[in-house]
Amino acid sequence: MRNRYGRTLHRVQTNCGESEQVVARRILSLMLCSRRTLRWREVQAAISINHVDQVVDSTRRLSMHIRDICGSLVEVLRGDRIEFVHVTAALFVNFSDIVRRKANT
Repeated sequence: MRNRYGRTLHRVQTNCGESEQVVARRILSLMLCSRRTLRWREVQAAISINHVDQVVDSTRRLSMHIRDICGSLVEVLRGDRIEFVHVTAALFVNFSDIVRRKANT
């Protein structure tokens, strides 16, 4: 499993542009910190917040599907809820360097 998660994280980090990498880090960080399964609209709202100006910036709304951003580490459940595919995926992401980088840039 580690190799599979590692390959997926590598693809997220290398196949995406820098802005998509930042978004992926923010989404994965949000998911790790959440005590419950998040809805996609909640993630969209969190991504749309401009932390510098402290306003909601609707132009930051994501047009890509979460699987295109985070790969097979996440799954979309009924009700547009998102979660890690398995607890081991969450643990792998937690201990990887992807979430240790500044996710709010």
